[in-house]
Amino acid sequence: MLHKPFLLILGALFALISGDGVAQTTTTITVQKRYTIAPTGASSYRELEVACPTGYTAMSGGIDHNEFEQKTIWLAGLAPVVGSTPTFLLSNGQYAGPSGYIAAVSNVGLLNNTVTITATCARLTANVVTVVASMSTTAASNASPTLQTATALCPSGYAAVGGGGDFAQPGVMTMAFNAPRYTGKYTYDLAQGTYTDAPIGWSVGIRSTGASALVKYAAVCVQGLSVTSVVSALQNVNVNISEFMTPSQMPSCPSGTNAIGGGIDTIGTTHLILNGSTPVYSGLSYPSDLTDGQKSAPSFWGGGVQNFSTSFTASYKAVILCGITPAISLYTTVNVIEFYNSNIKHYFRTASAAEAAGIDAGNAGPGWVRTGDNFTAYAAGQGLGLDVCRFYTFGANSHFYTSNATECAGLKAPNTGWVYESLAFRIPQPAVSGCAAGQTPVYRLYNNRFAFNDSNHRFTTRQSEINSMTTQGWVLEGIAMCAV
Repeated sequence: MLHKPFLLILGALFALISGDGVAQTTTTITVQKRYTIAPTGASSYRELEVACPTGYTAMSGGIDHNEFEQKTIWLAGLAPVVGSTPTFLLSNGQYAGPSGYIAAVSNVGLLNNTVTITATCARLTANVVTVVASMSTTAASNASPTLQTATALCPSGYAAVGGGGDFAQPGVMTMAFNAPRYTGKYTYDLAQGTYTDAPIGWSVGIRSTGASALVKYAAVCVQGLSVTSVVSALQNVNVNISEFMTPSQMPSCPSGTNAIGGGIDTIGTTHLILNGSTPVYSGLSYPSDLTDGQKSAPSFWGGGVQNFSTSFTASYKAVILCGITPAISLYTTVNVIEFYNSNIKHYFRTASAAEAAGIDAGNAGPGWVRTGDNFTAYAAGQGLGLDVCRFYTFGANSHFYTSNATECAGLKAPNTGWVYESLAFRIPQPAVSGCAAGQTPVYRLYNNRFAFNDSNHRFTTRQSEINSMTTQGWVLEGIAMCAV
């Protein structure tokens, strides 16, 4: 979506801005944590949570345990955590990449059970977003359960690598499936094999036996990552049993790729419950067999379902998502530095450290000093948001900055009076509700001096200075962009 363009009029001609390169990384790990869960009954649950280490982003989450044949563990929710906030506490919208995963699990048996929650984590930060959406379920009962499907879609140009659902009533809501969504198809619709078409979102199935209630669901989406999906053969589950995939049935990643996530998709009926979806390590080591802590990247993806029906055979498929390692990248950030000139009473920003040093040395004329009100953006052509075009006009000896692609193209046309200099930087844009969680609003103010051929805009993160500036005649024009 294009948002309102922003512009910056400056009092001097400065050097061109250039972006840095992309830092490549291929690191993927799995972090796991074991919980002992006392019997909860079918109408209650226990929450489990795991977090990635600093510098890593949670791609996908999983649940593993040793009680598949006993039919005692029900998965009543598995979803990303952004910062310290679970999916259910987030409003609909787009957020930074997850820091971990949270799950709700019911133990309907008579004994304590051990359940392990996992997060597959990668060294990706700038190009990962969490998309959150919501819906209300249809009222149901034990005698007549309902099954509803919800899908969180990624922004254009992004691939889904994880996600999940977080429910208002985990005691009466369970997951029927948790898997990637493809263009025109669910995972279950794909034949066994390898696919290079990246998932466009993440789907969850919600089996409910209670009153209508809110469901939040999310997709973890990555920009600039080639994703390969490997889908298992169809697995059948006989009537009234719980079944887990055998090692020979589990999908694995092609050579040269890293496993970054996976899921389990069922045929989608009210008599199925997803009771496990888990990474499996090299040598067919399961998380439930290992101690807490940091492990290697997954080699396989497995899981299991419980079939409540006494007359229908159920079926499901597993999928593992694999990243082409050269495409996993951490985008370069830049410091956008603010200057103020007390002689001409103008503000100016630059994302070029060399240009800023030149201003400090007096190359742009006297009077320019740093204000300390700096913010972080991405190097041009990298990361989230829109690129910012930079122009100069000799007529007013001023610069013009815009993130509006149409406006940028128009000013590049002949005889506009503007000289295109470069792409200055890239920066996220505000939604109607403002900046996403983890981003800093950058407010735009205008000095309202067009009539004096003295126009100037200021972009500031200091909300405390807005009142004093508007008192001086500056016009507040809202949030122009969102600092990283």
